[in-house]
Amino acid sequence: MDHQVDFLVLLLTERCNLSCAYCYTRSTREGKDMDEETAFLAIDRFASRNSDQFGKPVVVELAGGEPLLNFSLVKSIITYGQTISPNIRFAVQTNATLLNDTIIDFLSDHNIGLGLSLDGIPEVNNTVRGKSNAVVKALKRLDERGMGTNITTVLTKSNIDRFPEFLLFCGLFSSVKTINLDIVRPLGRAAEVQQAPQKEQISEMMNQTIHTLNCLNLKRCSPIRIRELEQIKRYYPFSRQCVHRTVLPYCFAAKGSSVAVAPDGSLYACASLINRVEFCAAHIKNPDIGMLQALVPLPGQVPLKCMRCRIYPVCRGGCPSRKIAYNGDLFSICNIECHLRKEIVSGISKMEYL
Repeated sequence: MDHQVDFLVLLLTERCNLSCAYCYTRSTREGKDMDEETAFLAIDRFASRNSDQFGKPVVVELAGGEPLLNFSLVKSIITYGQTISPNIRFAVQTNATLLNDTIIDFLSDHNIGLGLSLDGIPEVNNTVRGKSNAVVKALKRLDERGMGTNITTVLTKSNIDRFPEFLLFCGLFSSVKTINLDIVRPLGRAAEVQQAPQKEQISEMMNQTIHTLNCLNLKRCSPIRIRELEQIKRYYPFSRQCVHRTVLPYCFAAKGSSVAVAPDGSLYACASLINRVEFCAAHIKNPDIGMLQALVPLPGQVPLKCMRCRIYPVCRGGCPSRKIAYNGDLFSICNIECHLRKEIVSGISKMEYL
């Protein structure tokens, strides 16, 4: 099967010990776990074979639900993958509430990347996710071991106003390296209640965030990075640190080199579209390669307004799954995401660390 894969997501369980207000997969405390046979077949088919055939590392992200509810499978997958190929790089995306010394030691010993989901200071995070005290304890443990982590924050109308405050909170932990801004997608439970932030909230948040980040990083040995701001440096044609002169795909799914595997073995091009049957690429035992290319924009699918925009090299057409969630297709602009990118560019001159 000559299908290049750069990014493989294994959703190890439908279960979660939290009940986030915007959960894309509607995870609950009950649900199906992925079995070892499915996980190993996914590694064989989309990771080890690709790393050998195309000669480049494949990133395998273990997610859920909450993957640490199935930690025995996490260990089995990592041990298996690292045994059969040195070119597979693993990462775990977790809500961090179950991170204890044993789990952290295993991840550290095996050089596993770690991503945490956290949506604000404890007071704010408790309203949408819960168990913030457990996350704080986990961050302190990571500090003690010198282990780094990236934090993904889902921006909603209820937490965006306090994001600059959250940035200062993250500054207390040396383990926090990067914060990813993920504007909520109206999928799963998020489709049931209007969660999207307003444009005015985005503008104010970005203005305060740039100022806060400047001040914070003057006091840290290693700066906290915000993924979306870092992309400006790499892609924006007027940035003095721009290294990409051509417009690259938005993500691996938009490149057609991403595969997400649900616990039952069904396949999708993007993990955010799990359970959207119209985007199912059949099953791990008999993949529909054509459907794994479903999020790759064809000629003429990128709106002319986008292609004429000076920040098109930054947004690269926007997140495919977010456009589908907001507009129902790949042809339309996601106005919320577009506004965020433009606000970042307008404030880039204020960033001293650039």
